[in-house]
Amino acid sequence: MKWTYSFKNQLTAAILLFIIMSAVLLNNLSERNKSEQISDAVSSMYKDRLLVESYIFRYSQNLQRINEIISNEGLATGDRGKQLSVILADTKNLNDAYRATKLTAAEAKNFSRFVLLSERINRHVLAGEWNQALDRTREATGILQVLSSIQVSEAQQQMSGIDKLFSTGHLHSQFEIALLLVLGMIVLAMVLASKTLQRATAAGAVHLN
Repeated sequence: MKWTYSFKNQLTAAILLFIIMSAVLLNNLSERNKSEQISDAVSSMYKDRLLVESYIFRYSQNLQRINEIISNEGLATGDRGKQLSVILADTKNLNDAYRATKLTAAEAKNFSRFVLLSERINRHVLAGEWNQALDRTREATGILQVLSSIQVSEAQQQMSGIDKLFSTGHLHSQFEIALLLVLGMIVLAMVLASKTLQRATAAGAVHLN
């Protein structure tokens, strides 16, 4: 503990403690920023990936239902049109919800193609062009598979980013603990050194007397 006597005055000790405390504070702010990034990433994964995947599932159900209704030769034309109009209206609402999410370049391109096909399906249905509507339905189903693959790929990338943020946050936590330990050791050493000096001063005074 001889190193404790190397402090010339309290100002030197105060500066050292200030530096360590500042480092702890900056590290804490960095951890808070990392926590916000993780929260944003998780929120984005839900809104832009998991929720969109549920849209794709509903799209798929709608297309399958359209195919079943058109292929049902025993269904009257009027009833067929009414049932299809309900499904096409739901598809249009899904398009609006999907469009409001964050799209990658590839996703935006394929989604635009899907919207165009859904509009063509609607026109074919209104015109009673059942075979053309079925053709567009098959094309739209193929695009849904591409969009679903994009969701999986993007979700994997986001999970990789979240894992990195967690790893960085863990290292920062360890660094902060180390700084606090150093701070505690310095304070303890200064306290012990102060007591030692007080004893030495007291002993010197007694000797002089």
